Amino acid sequence: MKMTYVTLRVGSIEKTQAFYEDILGFEQERVINPRPGMTIVFLKGRDSSGVELIQEEEFTPRANNVVLTFRVEDMAATLEFLKEKQIPLLMGPVPIGGGGQMVQIADPDGQMIGLIDVF
Repeated sequence: MKMTYVTLRVGSIEKTQAFYEDILGFEQERVINPRPGMTIVFLKGRDSSGVELIQEEEFTPRANNVVLTFRVEDMAATLEFLKEKQIPLLMGPVPIGGGGQMVQIADPDGQMIGLIDVF
C-alpha cells in the first residue's frame, strides 16, 4: 500500500495553494470544479506525495490533531528561507534524535506543518 495524497479543506484556495507551492515546493497538477461553489486543486510534491485542497462556499475551520511532516535537506537553509518569507515558527528547532531537528509552522488555515531534517 502507498499513500497517494492528503486532503485539506481550506478557506482560501489561493492563499493555501501559494503557501504549499512557495514554501513547501509543491506544484499544481490539476484543478477541477466538480459542482458549483466547489474547487479542488491537486498539488504534487517532489516525490510521490500529494496534497488535495478543497474549497467550498461554506467553510468552517476545524481544529485537529494532525501534523503534516516533511523532510528537508538543510535545516539551516530552511530556517533562513522561512525567516525571509516571514513564516513564524510555532515550535523549535528542537532535537529529534539521530542528530536531527524539527520545527513546526502553520499553513494559512492553521494546519500544523512539521519540518524535519532526518528520518
